[in-house]
Amino acid sequence: MILLRNFHLVPSRTCRSFSARSSPSPADYCINLVKQYDYENFLCTLLLPGNLRRAAFCIRAFNIEVSLIGDKITEENIGLMRYKWWNEALGGIYNEKSALKHPVVLELNKVIKEHKLLKRQFTRLITARSNSIPKTGFKTMTDMEAYAEESTSPVYYLILQAAGLTDVKADHAASHLGKAQGLVNLIRSIPHHASRRRCLVPEDLLLKHDVPQEAFMSSRYVSTKGVRDVVFDIASSGKIHLDKARQLCDDVPKAARTVFLPAIATRNYLERLRDIDFDIFHYATHERSPNLGFNLFWAKLTRSY
Repeated sequence: MILLRNFHLVPSRTCRSFSARSSPSPADYCINLVKQYDYENFLCTLLLPGNLRRAAFCIRAFNIEVSLIGDKITEENIGLMRYKWWNEALGGIYNEKSALKHPVVLELNKVIKEHKLLKRQFTRLITARSNSIPKTGFKTMTDMEAYAEESTSPVYYLILQAAGLTDVKADHAASHLGKAQGLVNLIRSIPHHASRRRCLVPEDLLLKHDVPQEAFMSSRYVSTKGVRDVVFDIASSGKIHLDKARQLCDDVPKAARTVFLPAIATRNYLERLRDIDFDIFHYATHERSPNLGFNLFWAKLTRSY
């Protein structure tokens, strides 16, 4: 892979966060959390302007913390308690109370106050996960799209707000990119959920292609034609939203375009998925793209996404 440091894009302050230290600062904790769990968005966030980068890492770290609750906690009551904890942590920040001693909360306290970020967008991210996916999966493709947007688009709205950008076209692009990236995230999670015998695929798509839920829950990890057809439909919906977001590029303020660099990574994944005929269990779906770093750098230079 072409490393971004070859282009001298990684600032020294960020580089210091990668070194071993006993107690990283809240800002460094957020950076390392995003690097560990969301590497593509980590690369994209590195390319944001310095005054925006710290806020974006914090926002993405918050989203990761919330998203990990459903993945790591199996008992529903404990999970609800964790979501409640994050809601209370946000409430404390917005009510000018002392921030809880958690690195992401401490960093949020600084970022929210500095950029006057709206609480509503953070709450949407929590609510999307706490109301989350029913144990039996989504009923319809519309339900899946709604979840994709609610669990992803608020991140873009918050980063745009932190950048001081208020623009209808940018918000429109954020909505479509959120849906596209959210759907790709759900596609990528299929093998993980299969290992836990959980099927997230919308029931209407299973009925359309006459595919049993068991096909997405088998430990054999075999993509039949029906499985590939279902994945194709989900990917096609993501591609439609991605194309709509990219079509708005010329209308989006130039200062906002680097916020949408994850569109490059989303397109990259969909193209790789297409090249393996939508076989979601193929080993290639887990590999990092060797060209992503260069593609992101070029998009930044050309102010495109």
